Amino acid sequence: MLKSFVNRGLYAAPALALLLSGCGFGGGHYTDRNFEYYHADMTAPLELPATRDNTQYQDMMPVPNAAQAFVAPKGKFQVPRPDTPGGEQPAAGGAVRDQEANGQRWLIVPGTPSQVWPRLVDFAQDSSDVKALTPAQGQIETNDFTIAVRQGQRPGTTEVYCLTKNTTNQQCVTDLQSTLSSSSDQ
Repeated sequence: MLKSFVNRGLYAAPALALLLSGCGFGGGHYTDRNFEYYHADMTAPLELPATRDNTQYQDMMPVPNAAQAFVAPKGKFQVPRPDTPGGEQPAAGGAVRDQEANGQRWLIVPGTPSQVWPRLVDFAQDSSDVKALTPAQGQIETNDFTIAVRQGQRPGTTEVYCLTKNTTNQQCVTDLQSTLSSSSDQ
């Protein structure tokens, strides 16, 4: 009986090894989706509701248009470095833009955080009692709201948030946009 069990095991072992050889445990197997991407259908661009001002919105990560068709030269080819997002630097006197996503609203302000910071401090001091200024963390705390600042996604821009208890303070964002827009016009 033991001999019969061992003989069956000898036949089963190679079959089991062959079966398990196709199973990858965490490495080596990737699904090639190039065919799917190549044959994917284009979809219509996202359309905003009629209540939105389309001039206030643009692509967050635009893909630049190609100047000409690409043909790889024979022999060695080096991939060129991509342009910076958006192509060129924004003008210093550009418009303050309002952004909204996932129930949160913030401003995109032209200039680096260090250039925008003094204007935000002035706004906070004019609007409320300032409790704490922490430029290293990019925060201004007042009795009514907290202004948070961070580097924008595009070069030469700053993202400015106005929060009350970690939610957007709509009135503060609106007042801040008005103040920053008028100060950038001067």
